[in-house]
Amino acid sequence: MVGLALLLILAYGEVVHGVFVWDDTYVVEKNLFIRDAGNLPDLLGPAYFDRAETGHYTRSGEQSYRPVVTLSHFLDHALFGRDPGGYHAMSLFYHWGACLALAALLLALGLGRSATVAGTLLFALHPALSEAVIVVSYREDILAAAAICLALILHLRGRTGSATCAFLLGAFSKQSAVVFLPLVVAADWLRCREGASSATGAFGAARRKQGRAWVIYAIASALYSWIVLVLLVDPAVGPASYPGGSFASGIATSLRVLARYVSLIVAPIGLQVDPHFPPSSGLSDPWALASGAGLLLLVLAIARLLPPWPGRFLGLWFFIALAPVAGLYPLPNYIAERYLYLPMMGVCGVAGWGFGWLVRRSRGERGASSVPWLALALISAALVFVDRARSSIVQSEEAFFREMIRTNPLSVKGHEGLGSALFGQSRIDEAVRVWEQAVSLGPNSPIAHHNLGLAYLRQNRRVAALGVFNRALQLQPSFVESRYQRAVLMREEGDASGAETEQRRVLEINPNFIPAKFQLAYLLDRRGDTSNAIALYQEIVAVHPGYAKAWKNLGVLHLNKLNDPDAAAVYFRHYLELVPGDPQRAMIQRVVDGTASR
Repeated sequence: MVGLALLLILAYGEVVHGVFVWDDTYVVEKNLFIRDAGNLPDLLGPAYFDRAETGHYTRSGEQSYRPVVTLSHFLDHALFGRDPGGYHAMSLFYHWGACLALAALLLALGLGRSATVAGTLLFALHPALSEAVIVVSYREDILAAAAICLALILHLRGRTGSATCAFLLGAFSKQSAVVFLPLVVAADWLRCREGASSATGAFGAARRKQGRAWVIYAIASALYSWIVLVLLVDPAVGPASYPGGSFASGIATSLRVLARYVSLIVAPIGLQVDPHFPPSSGLSDPWALASGAGLLLLVLAIARLLPPWPGRFLGLWFFIALAPVAGLYPLPNYIAERYLYLPMMGVCGVAGWGFGWLVRRSRGERGASSVPWLALALISAALVFVDRARSSIVQSEEAFFREMIRTNPLSVKGHEGLGSALFGQSRIDEAVRVWEQAVSLGPNSPIAHHNLGLAYLRQNRRVAALGVFNRALQLQPSFVESRYQRAVLMREEGDASGAETEQRRVLEINPNFIPAKFQLAYLLDRRGDTSNAIALYQEIVAVHPGYAKAWKNLGVLHLNKLNDPDAAAVYFRHYLELVPGDPQRAMIQRVVDGTASR
């Protein structure tokens, strides 16, 4: 255990000096939800998907129901505040825990110590899994896989109730854990075929006990599916489409994706955070046919060369665990390295079994040969080297997205992210160039157009900004950020009526978009509708007490429009607590002190 921890620190230790990257921005870095323990009850209800605090992203930062992962971020914030190093350290800790869970499972399956050590080492260090380790928001794959290992161990020990709880823990980390029941069925069936029926109770009462366990797992799976597909869903997420636009093209693409995964397992080179992988046109695609033939040969090899238990079970694990992301139903992202995390456990189990076989074969009259162990040490050293290089890309957002573009020059997301990193450093001209490339590469990306509009505004190119905001809204009329920015430009150009109409449209799309409420309240005040302006400001501070400008404007309106200095002082006091360094503090403080002295 300690040795494995030290090895992981050697491979991934640099991540503790990393920053939040990519999806971490809204899942963790800008997530107000995880900063308040009072929000914990909202993990269990529809409020999990509210957008009141962000306008665009859900409160949890997730688009599907994963409360266990979000709870882990609550814990991160309680321990480390907003320090990304602590979050990265926790992800590495969870990866270590998943490695230990796999080791325990391999021992429970009957693999010897040598096989378990080899399989666990390969899993711990394989670079294809590094994405889940180095990106905080992708720890969902780690948690789900660790829970599935625990659930299988408990099932093998006949503890059905505890196994069900472990399965649900994994499922509420990520949906890929639904493969637990198929894995259990495969395990029980193959154990029987190996001839271990007398030990495992494959017949009679023990067989009935297995059947009862399957029924319980099926009920738990159905209940989970009802919760995440019907009861607790993000209403803003629409259905995805198959790659290529049809089921046939989706299946053809999936065959190529599976072949790509196999190649990454065998030779983890050319790793890409945002892979360039065009979909197939249909089942006649020769690359899809070749991929399908290769996968069929792989299945036949598993059936031919491996014993039913545990070899074939571990071989089947790879295909069973990939089923949720195999294209049988459409997904927003049909290929990602992190999808390999759970399937790789089966692959590493097979590799461990093979290593154990080599160790046994290498034993001679003079004892065991050191050749297999030397080979394992060399492979581990090479994997550590690759992992250290991969970990370095999270040292800054700029480095992360430059690596994404290096490995995939056509990545729209890479250019969008690099532009954001440069924009955040006030390198506006560079951000404009990168975002213009993003628009060129992704002419149908509303986010790329919106970001470019923000950069144009910083360059005071208002006409150009309005043009790309309009284009973003043509592509996605419900894109509230671009509609909001267009309304602000209209107000600044003197079209108060048009701006008010646009802000009301924003709030029709998303009633909880606070910046639009603030702008609408300002516009209402300008045209003399003080009471409704005050009502909107009060709605803002009720939902978002940290919105300082709303407190200040409430104070100003009560002081100047309602002639109520006492109420104004209350609002100003809240404002000064949030913005103690306001240049007008002395004047505001006089209002507060004047009411206090009366």
